[in-house]
Amino acid sequence: MLGNSDDHARNHAALWDGHHLLLTLAYDIDPSRSPGWDSNQAMAYGRKGERASHLNTLIGAAAIYDLPRSEAQGIAERAVQTVHEHWTDAADTARLTREQASVLRGRQILNDGVLGGFGPQTGSTRGRDDV
Repeated sequence: MLGNSDDHARNHAALWDGHHLLLTLAYDIDPSRSPGWDSNQAMAYGRKGERASHLNTLIGAAAIYDLPRSEAQGIAERAVQTVHEHWTDAADTARLTREQASVLRGRQILNDGVLGGFGPQTGSTRGRDDV
């Protein structure tokens, strides 16, 4: 959902309670974007070394993680929709000015490189100019 060219294994963790493994929320995220729209992750997520920060490519690798493609698609759609629905509140909580929020959204967050052709329902950048 956002550009983070500083991704590494320490952005993610898992908790083990002796019976279940739970993926924690990501942390130490630095919203950034490459000079172009073609951003890549530092860590590969696909069997062929895929690293593109592109939702459709990531969804295409879902089976590697025993996640049905339709479920991965749904997760991505809900995440995009959540950003759209809560953007104003999040920007206000972060005390961003309207201008800062507008610049951040569409560049570092939900940029066209990540979304490019994603999803029929929530992949559009409709409403992107709303802060």
